[in-house]
Amino acid sequence: MATRTAEELNEIRKKNLVPCVKLTEDTPKEVAERQREISRKGGEAVQKVLKAKKTMREVTEEFLNKTISQEKARRLIGGDVGELLEGDAITVNELLTARMVKAVVDEGNVRATEYLRDTSGNKPTERKEVTANIMTESDKALLEKVSNRLGNMPKDEN
Repeated sequence: MATRTAEELNEIRKKNLVPCVKLTEDTPKEVAERQREISRKGGEAVQKVLKAKKTMREVTEEFLNKTISQEKARRLIGGDVGELLEGDAITVNELLTARMVKAVVDEGNVRATEYLRDTSGNKPTERKEVTANIMTESDKALLEKVSNRLGNMPKDEN
């Protein structure tokens, strides 16, 4: 197998390029049509790639919403989960939630408890109060001067 230099590869690449305008042969209408065709093909290629790519979120959401049989769910959870699983089939999401509930009940798993609390929308929010004195002495003096000039605002007694 012969190895090619960078210059040789560049020459080969240049031969593959087809200019949109061949001044001696094409009319402006033909050039515009060729450009539209190239753009259309490029758009189709992009759409094909976008359809093929699914985000991790879409794949996960699709997976979590799949249904599985009751029997398979019991095997996956391990042991009897009693009334946690009802109906002929459940989603993977329901299976995972049942697994978390089982971990809380059987093992007292604190992380599973937090997961269930947070997922159900009861996650406590951390609130921090920020206080800052943004009025400098020069700001106060300026406001007092403006107030005195306007004459319609009472003076602040600080």
